Amino acid sequence: MQFWVIAVIDSETKLLCLLGNPVAHSKSPLLHNALIKRHNLNLVYLMFRTSNLDEALSGLKAINFLGANITIPYKSEAMKFLDRIDGDGKACGAINTVLNKKGKLYGFNTDVYGIRKSLNVRKRKVLVMGAGGAARAACLALKDNEVVVVNRNYSRACRLEKDFCCRAEPFKNLGAIMKKSDVVVNATPVGMFPHCDASLIPKRLFEKNHVVFDMVYNPVKTKLVRDAESCGARTISGIEMFLHQATKSFEIWTGIMPEIESARKVIV
Repeated sequence: MQFWVIAVIDSETKLLCLLGNPVAHSKSPLLHNALIKRHNLNLVYLMFRTSNLDEALSGLKAINFLGANITIPYKSEAMKFLDRIDGDGKACGAINTVLNKKGKLYGFNTDVYGIRKSLNVRKRKVLVMGAGGAARAACLALKDNEVVVVNRNYSRACRLEKDFCCRAEPFKNLGAIMKKSDVVVNATPVGMFPHCDASLIPKRLFEKNHVVFDMVYNPVKTKLVRDAESCGARTISGIEMFLHQATKSFEIWTGIMPEIESARKVIV
């Protein structure tokens, strides 16, 4: 992967990073380093695959890092290592952005913001696939709708039913639920690079009336999106959510809100 880095890294350079496992698929370094260069900031954005989030955050705190993005599988786990958490983070039980301010770690959920900006629907029947941090953000962002959560691990889906105003259904009922749904949201990593030919939803279940939103953004057109389009459904790429949540994170760290279309040109 190629991405922009500031010309000179010195003792005053602040560190931003992505923490998760896996991270190789991420376009966050590409986007954030381009934004850093554009705004002439003494920052650098790196990514670290870690198997121990607690130790990773402690090490970064020791070197006075500025902030981080948190990705799978740590969006919920990260909350126990933070000093303060924003409203959306508390409400959905997951965060994806950390700000280090005078040694205190502040957590934010910009995924909720990204979903709201990408998928503006109300009073619709929504199917959310998944039960992790992204699915929790979707349930919160889409709370003005009738939301059904389906996950291969049914007990995990039931946790979302308990925490949100939604209904959990076992995976075996997917076909019946698809027939009753207006909007379909994939909040799982299935179909993400390098497993680009994977999808949880058989092509035959898509209909023309569906609006299909895949949170996976690499590849831009996942198998799920391609299958939905071939059936005449309207689709929304995960790139939309990625751009909105990323620019919101950038604003939290720097006070600068990048223009969304100029950010889009970096990664599309």
